[in-house]
Amino acid sequence: MPPIDLIKSGLDYIERNLKTDIGAEELASMAGYSVWHYYRLFAQVTGMPVAAYIGKRRLDRALGEIAGGRRAVDAALDYGFDTYAGFYKAFIKMYGCSPSKYSKHTTFYNNLTPKEMEKIFMDYNKIAEEALKSYSIQSKSIEFISERGEELLALIEKRK
Repeated sequence: MPPIDLIKSGLDYIERNLKTDIGAEELASMAGYSVWHYYRLFAQVTGMPVAAYIGKRRLDRALGEIAGGRRAVDAALDYGFDTYAGFYKAFIKMYGCSPSKYSKHTTFYNNLTPKEMEKIFMDYNKIAEEALKSYSIQSKSIEFISERGEELLALIEKRK
């Protein structure tokens, strides 16, 4: 099996087992690689280390359940956080804001039409271009895609 398929298989395994204790050692063993080699391939494919990826997916999944009406503390505990405070700190570290603030923004963007989202995205780019020009940063094409801008693009594509 090609290395990329082994990583994809590992990602599927992670998704199915987010509520259990998963580590690079287990995934490497399943793939038949050394931990070091698997860790390197995983980071190359996903852009992040194994533990960071698993942590992000746990945060995302818990947030989804919270947004669906589940008690925050119950979702946090189910996804391996010892306390809601630990979940909260990890969420802020990963996303830069509280889970409730993130949910409000996501809800706001989900209620927009693709045309409205494109306008917001274009406004982000315009503001960024002006800011860069005011600091005398020159470039043939100045592109500014913030994390929020990337999220908007993904939502626009999803809704087309």
